[in-house]
Amino acid sequence: MEIEVPAGTLKKVRGGAKTFPVPSTLPIGEATALAWGTLARLRSGADNDIWMIGPARFASAGAHLSVLAAQWKISSKHGPSATLG
Repeated sequence: MEIEVPAGTLKKVRGGAKTFPVPSTLPIGEATALAWGTLARLRSGADNDIWMIGPARFASAGAHLSVLAAQWKISSKHGPSATLG
């Protein structure tokens, strides 16, 4: 799955954020139906990483997707590599 996010959101997730707002391009029904451990490419323009995410949760700040501990960076030279967050 691929999710377009603002550059600031990608930066926050890379910095350790455990959730991020459900973007307007992703229907809430689809966001709540995600399985724990779903691999999603978070893309901001050409910048992107693959993250393991979980379903949307709701709080006073709105709907947010859960970010799990693993991040996969794609390198065209060396292929995917996993790093633990």
